[in-house]
Amino acid sequence: KNDLKYFKPLGPTFLQHSLAIFYLLLIWIFIYLHYLSWIKLGFLSIKMLRVITKLPLVRLGHPLSKLGQ
Repeated sequence: KNDLKYFKPLGPTFLQHSLAIFYLLLIWIFIYLHYLSWIKLGFLSIKMLRVITKLPLVRLGHPLSKLGQ
């Protein structure tokens, strides 16, 4: 009975810690295996952001240039 009382509180916390470590390892392995693809996605997202940011500036530039003239 004393052993059970001692192990019961340790059980859930140990499982939680092991699961957390397990998930962290899975995420790390996933990132490690897909490192090149992540870099490619990063470059693509930067390119897309540049395109998205350029388009509104061009649209705003036309009326501003017209006002300037």
